[in-house]
Amino acid sequence: ENGVHRLLTRPAVSEANLVTTMKRKILKLTGMLALIASAAPTLTADYASTVSNLKPVAFWRLNETTQPPAADVAVNAGSLGNAAVGYYLGTAQHPVPGALNGRTDSAVGFDATANSVTMVPYMPEMNPKAPFTVEAWLSPNIEHAVGSGTLTCAISSGQFAAPRTGWLIYQSESGWNLRMYNSNGTATSVNISGGTAPVSGMWYHIVAVYDGATAKLFVNGAKAAEAAQTSYVPGQSGGFAIGGRADGSFWWNGSADEVALYSKALTAEEVSAHYANGTA
Repeated sequence: ENGVHRLLTRPAVSEANLVTTMKRKILKLTGMLALIASAAPTLTADYASTVSNLKPVAFWRLNETTQPPAADVAVNAGSLGNAAVGYYLGTAQHPVPGALNGRTDSAVGFDATANSVTMVPYMPEMNPKAPFTVEAWLSPNIEHAVGSGTLTCAISSGQFAAPRTGWLIYQSESGWNLRMYNSNGTATSVNISGGTAPVSGMWYHIVAVYDGATAKLFVNGAKAAEAAQTSYVPGQSGGFAIGGRADGSFWWNGSADEVALYSKALTAEEVSAHYANGTA
């Protein structure tokens, strides 16, 4: 009887105490979930999807494994499709190790041998007046001596006999050099350089952006140079060349990967995001 009496007279738990207890349990659970989330691996978005989402007209991943002399093409994953496939010519070697950090990515390598390039035949659609963006990952095999004035052309699109039209990107002794032309002899309409002296074996994310008024050069996700430009004339002939100048000169020694051409001006945020993705 006394036991029953004690059970019946046990003080009731107040509603306030129940709420407090529940809050403590919820906070504890929230902390545990946060701890689990912080320990989970961070997933990096697929680089190819990051590029393709911006709808490039051409996107050559340069990851093919077929070697010459078989039909040796660089597939275009951009909107121009098979019309803008590239051709591995000469001693262009692939696959070689690619640019994207921590991924089984591959690229194409050049040794500065004449006519060793990845070439896309001329198409007006690949030579827009404005806006446009050219993007590439580039890794030089050699460093140009200070004071030598040496230039080698990593990527280009245009006609480079006078009068010159189109654009190109040189590796120089001190950085990366973007030149644009306006059919005025051999004179440039834009000539800007950025970045530090290229180091052999290092990968560089190089992006040239032209919005119709200003040309910008980005190196490793950051704007390195810019100049006003309103008289640009796009390439009237000549192909799109990776590994040399499109007129068959200034052969480059290095590796190239993930080359893309857009008919729009990428924003600084988009350029930075691509660099961050490739180096994550």
